[in-house]
Amino acid sequence: MAEIDLEPFGFDCTVDLCGTIQVTRREGARLLFLFGERHTNVPMIRRNVENARELVERGVVGCVGTEGLLRLEHMTHEEICTRREKLFEGHQDASRVLDYLQSPGAPCTFQFGSTIKLLYPSLNVRCVEDQGLYSTYQPIHDQYACRENDPQAHPFPDYPNEIDHPHNRRRESAMMDNLLRLWGEQPCHRAAVLNTGSSHTPYLCELAASNGLQYIRVCIPEN
Repeated sequence: MAEIDLEPFGFDCTVDLCGTIQVTRREGARLLFLFGERHTNVPMIRRNVENARELVERGVVGCVGTEGLLRLEHMTHEEICTRREKLFEGHQDASRVLDYLQSPGAPCTFQFGSTIKLLYPSLNVRCVEDQGLYSTYQPIHDQYACRENDPQAHPFPDYPNEIDHPHNRRRESAMMDNLLRLWGEQPCHRAAVLNTGSSHTPYLCELAASNGLQYIRVCIPEN
């Protein structure tokens, strides 16, 4: 656990977050928390959810942006509230609800954004990935994946690591732009969370700084 005094960032509280604080920037108008994860790593996602709960319940965070689409986007606010009520009726408290949601018997894959929305239906949680850019990225990703079977034929020799491909820079820039639009709908004193794959967070830190934001990057171990 990492204990963080948020007074230098404009909040009169201290929070306890899972993981380590890798990078902070205290110059800027608003505070952004950057959460990275491997989207198939359930314990990692659970720790990010617990961190978001701490920040929301302490009144620090007012909105959440995610890389992945929410599985609740087709549901109305009232339907989400009803599902939440039933979950808490059956499992009593948030910790048991999370245990259920990440269990094999849960109705869908455990996901950060949808879980936060279920716990806090009134919180503004939104996918900030540009779906057009994501769609055009998929063939690029597939070519990198095929390289695992044929390491001699690299599809993009100028970018040996997939995350360094310039299309990922465009995706990350769009994520930040969309997060800022979401954030603009919230009370100006509240912080935001941006949850993405871990490989995106270093460049997102650069984008946060270039947009005049304070930020805290929280790193969760993969094991």
